Amino acid sequence: MRNQTFLETLSLDLSDTIDLDSLDFDFMAATVGCLALSDELKFESIQVPAIEDREKLKCNQKGIKTLLAAGGKFVDALVYLQLGEEQKKKCRLVRPVPSENVDISKYVYNMHILLLAYLIADIGSFNSETHVPALIKRLSTESPADLQDAITSLVDLKPILKRAAQSLDFSKYDSGIRSRMALGIAGHRFVNIFVENFEVNQFSGSAERLYNFCYRLHKSKPLRLLHPAFKSNEIQACGSLNRLIAHAIIEHAGVTEDEFREKYLKDLPFKHRRMEEIEFVNCLDQWLKLETKLIESSLKTILLA
Repeated sequence: MRNQTFLETLSLDLSDTIDLDSLDFDFMAATVGCLALSDELKFESIQVPAIEDREKLKCNQKGIKTLLAAGGKFVDALVYLQLGEEQKKKCRLVRPVPSENVDISKYVYNMHILLLAYLIADIGSFNSETHVPALIKRLSTESPADLQDAITSLVDLKPILKRAAQSLDFSKYDSGIRSRMALGIAGHRFVNIFVENFEVNQFSGSAERLYNFCYRLHKSKPLRLLHPAFKSNEIQACGSLNRLIAHAIIEHAGVTEDEFREKYLKDLPFKHRRMEEIEFVNCLDQWLKLETKLIESSLKTILLA
């Protein structure tokens, strides 16, 4: 019943008469389709059942079901059906394996589990084997490998998950999922460490300004623009907020690099690079100029509603 409740919350209409673009996961079709135009896609990585008239199939529910019923994978089918004729010829044909009782909801469901796991993971560290299990305990009985295998033949799903995350409407999720996401999504670890383990009176000058800035961000978290999938060019041009925070803690709060890594980061790789004061101030000033935009990107209202 848990799976059904989750799908109902997403308002998925899975009737055979509804086109794929009309479904509530149209963002997934669009963002996966963007991969078809990306240099990141190797067409030979897409596997397509060698069935007759496959080139004539449309990117709608009927077309998706036709490929799935022949043993195709959900993401592969979405990408393939949005390619041009010449691009389709580069995809790898595989022998059809008939599959009965194709249910698109299963594939959409699995994709959402992986997507939520990606949003929770720290930048660069997403791995379905380590980040999906916690969500599986709540949402699924399948293993991470089975989840990914049910969706695609592609080995690396990060480019697709990143695109899907950029268009995700959190209001479609049930209260349990939204509450979990509100505890923190990727990009917030250093801000959390700074505010939750240190006091403003431990810092002075520019380090104190940074602490107060992070305190305001922490009160408004989670912030879409702090997540690596959502960072704009403007945000990226500011430099690393994590580096600023690490510098303030190590250089101003009497914490050694080894202590910082072992006590606060645990499994996260880290190498401290000391900053000159003028570099620190310039970087901080760039972040402060974008404070309003950062706070306006807060997901708190939509996640906790």
